[in-house]
Amino acid sequence: MSQQQWYSRDSNFGSWSGSVWNMVFSGVNGAPAQSFPSPPMTTLASTPVSRDVPYLYIDSSGKLPRLRAVLADERVRAQLGQRPDAGHLGAD
Repeated sequence: MSQQQWYSRDSNFGSWSGSVWNMVFSGVNGAPAQSFPSPPMTTLASTPVSRDVPYLYIDSSGKLPRLRAVLADERVRAQLGQRPDAGHLGAD
């Protein structure tokens, strides 16, 4: 038995071909058309609400602050840049 899953969110694809089990495209420009259950592709026009987990990085002073990801709603494609709800959480 094999279980394969694919989830793409807030991205830009030039094109897409092929399929595996349980593929979801959420807010992806260039995603394939909705075709569930055969082939098993679910395509959402936008990502309703999402937030990545906080992550660590090394800042210019060598410290490891945590960065809080932004809460996004109705997002389509990757949106880069600083947002008001993003912020540094510190490493306490």
